[in-house]
Amino acid sequence: MAKAPTAAKTQVAVVEENGALVLPDFMREDAGLGMEGVDRTSMAIPRISLMHPTSVPVGNGEAKAGNFYHTSLREDLGDEIIVVPVYTETGYALWDPSGEANAPLARGRRNEKGIWVWDPSNTQFEVMVNGKKEIWDTKNSIAESRLTHWPKGNPPPPGKESLNFLFALPEVGTGTFGVMTFQKSAFSIGKKFMDNIRMRAQGGPSFALRYKIKSTTVTASNGKKHLAPDFSFVGINSDETAYRFCKTMHSQVAKSGLYGIAEEVDHGEGDNAVTEGDY
Repeated sequence: MAKAPTAAKTQVAVVEENGALVLPDFMREDAGLGMEGVDRTSMAIPRISLMHPTSVPVGNGEAKAGNFYHTSLREDLGDEIIVVPVYTETGYALWDPSGEANAPLARGRRNEKGIWVWDPSNTQFEVMVNGKKEIWDTKNSIAESRLTHWPKGNPPPPGKESLNFLFALPEVGTGTFGVMTFQKSAFSIGKKFMDNIRMRAQGGPSFALRYKIKSTTVTASNGKKHLAPDFSFVGINSDETAYRFCKTMHSQVAKSGLYGIAEEVDHGEGDNAVTEGDY
């Protein structure tokens, strides 16, 4: 007895464009479905990190030192990326000098009066610095604690200021984004980048601009070599779909901010910029 014919299974081919999935038209009307039960504020913001030889993804074989790595995609993005700056925010982190903690001792945030304070505030931490015991007191504000104060000729302060840039990655995918942190040795690079955006975005938003960031090796005054991000302006973010995505993302993030993003930095190693020696 012949078997009844079975219905043919329709397979949808996996198509990628610049590393991003291209969905068939019949799926696009259902964009976002399946994640309705998740509060956006509880979702981790992906990071874009410049890999150094001791980075975990490098050790795992997921990335190459000197390349950029996306933590959510878990992909090596290569040594050059095109970014659109969507939102920029100052941040502060107070790290245990042992380098063993996965999260900072305290993080900076603005209180209801707009004053930068440590969270937790009015808290003392007993730490060992170069074999000597120190007490770090977060006091009522970051300024009062003087933990970010850097007098001329003295060693770096324990509290690290950072600049956190939320970038869209249009060449990876229209809806792809991540945060890149500039702190410690890369903080001055972040400030120059921010100034460049301000100058070029006059009359428009920061997400009207496109930049190329590439990995480069620089030599410090002490002769040690470091990996560092180098940026250059490459044009206008003229694709309307990409622009509208950036505008929507900006309106969402501007309300909640990027508070806590410094918590995801590898063991306090900051911008992950060093290739040899210590900070």
